[in-house]
Amino acid sequence: MREIDFEIASAIIDRVKRSKIASTFTRSYPKTSALRACIFCLLPVSSMLGWLNAGEPFAPLKVEPMTELWRWAQFNPKVDREFTCGDTDREGNAWLASFDAVVFYNGQEATVFPFPAEPRFKRKSKDVHLAKNGSLYLLKEEVLAVLGPDRQWRALLDVTENSRISTSITETADGTIWVGLESGLYKISRGEARRIPGEFDSVATLIADDRNHLWCIGNEPRELAVYAVEGENAELRTTQRKIISSFPEKGPAHFLKRSDGEIWAHAIGRQRRHIAYEFEKGIKERYITLPSVLDPNRFTSLSAGPSDDSLIAIQLPYICIFKEGRWSSIHLKDYPIPTRYPFVIQLANERIMLSAWRSKSVTVDLSENRWLTYENLIFCDDDAMGRAWFLHKDKRAIVHDYSTGKWTAYSAQDGVIDSPNSILCDEEGIVWISGSHQNHAAVSYYRDGQWNLQTFPNIGHTFSHLSVC
Repeated sequence: MREIDFEIASAIIDRVKRSKIASTFTRSYPKTSALRACIFCLLPVSSMLGWLNAGEPFAPLKVEPMTELWRWAQFNPKVDREFTCGDTDREGNAWLASFDAVVFYNGQEATVFPFPAEPRFKRKSKDVHLAKNGSLYLLKEEVLAVLGPDRQWRALLDVTENSRISTSITETADGTIWVGLESGLYKISRGEARRIPGEFDSVATLIADDRNHLWCIGNEPRELAVYAVEGENAELRTTQRKIISSFPEKGPAHFLKRSDGEIWAHAIGRQRRHIAYEFEKGIKERYITLPSVLDPNRFTSLSAGPSDDSLIAIQLPYICIFKEGRWSSIHLKDYPIPTRYPFVIQLANERIMLSAWRSKSVTVDLSENRWLTYENLIFCDDDAMGRAWFLHKDKRAIVHDYSTGKWTAYSAQDGVIDSPNSILCDEEGIVWISGSHQNHAAVSYYRDGQWNLQTFPNIGHTFSHLSVC
């Protein structure tokens, strides 16, 4: 295959500079190139056609950020501990609980708050919650404790809990701390844990929404209750109560709140399917079935993702991400996924931390405001209007208008050459596409809403992408 090389291009440019065509060309198009010099120089031996066409809408396929390995990084190696649960503050700083301490990590430095040397504090940490007043509440298998403003640990209640990790500590909008235990529902008042009589004998999970409501799922029967928290004493008023027939009477259940404020619950359904429920006003249920790669007989950890519509499901050896109505899956053999009781917490700047008992923690940058990856697209150039131009794997030219979010595809039917290999945008707003058309060197250029196609049979089979600058 013949290609126009640099020496030929230079000779053509010199010829153009000595002609009348050159003066017209350089005034109209100050951003010159070898390719454009060739086009105007060889007008007498080229053929040219024009199209008025608006192209067609295009829907790009974005690569799920979590599947991109370069976004994964080892958590601060100086924090050499194995965590079982964690929480974050409003600035995205992490509070991570291990067997022997809680670690505060601000992204650069770590501060360790060791537990008291008592047998009950040596058991597994089940849940941790950072309150609005700065106190840190911790639930272990044998004790409920608080790390106060003086940064000293104080036991609130001796408990007997199983080792299962679930949402057990939450805070309503009025600042009241609630704890759901196998022995019932508790409220932290004046530094003491007080059981709420007349409610659940055993709480599977609980969570607070953004409207100062408390959501609880009880054990045996599997009942959902929603309470309004009212008055200075944070009294509970039942607003809704319902038996969740699709949830099993026994076994784990889990609440989560997405970044958009929606409440979701998760358990293994009676049909042994994994089901996630979104509860709206009136406890209207909307469920999604988790992906088929997950074992229906094993419980799956479900967490909120960094975006409003995302969920993260973990069941080793898989992590599955639900976003924009579809699931993506990644496998342990390809990614450094923590392997023992893994959990997810949200960090600042749309990052998450994956951690687990007896595993190294990792962080994943899921932000899309700086880096995005699209399937089958190669970015080429930005035009004078701030639009981004791409070449598609199927040889179409794709443009993305950032101001409107609109994507448009142009093909040979619109006047784009059938084998493009480069797109260049000049300072006057003209878009140039070079390569070949019907086995002849050719270009297409877009000006004033019209595509023009120009072939150069005498030049060769194609213009090399290296000859365009």
